[in-house]
Amino acid sequence: MKALIDEKSALIAGWVKSGKLAPIDPQHLIFMIWASTQHYADFAPQVEAVTGATLRDEIFFNQTVENVQRIIIEGFDHVKDAGGGCNILRLPV
Repeated sequence: MKALIDEKSALIAGWVKSGKLAPIDPQHLIFMIWASTQHYADFAPQVEAVTGATLRDEIFFNQTVENVQRIIIEGFDHVKDAGGGCNILRLPV
């Protein structure tokens, strides 16, 4: 498995170097993809209990794919503070 991850990491690192991706650690990107997709497999009963839908539902499946892709590829940090950080997730003190 390590050889495959090293190969894919080198590919991702090449995309980063060429400017196709923002600077990111390739292994962490792979871990995020694994974690996101594995969640829907391992926690299908919880997902169904919360959403009322399963991945067998074509509309819900497509929404899930779109959202996971958007979050991983684009992120969700569109509101920046003066220091360049994210205001969205800051909890009030």
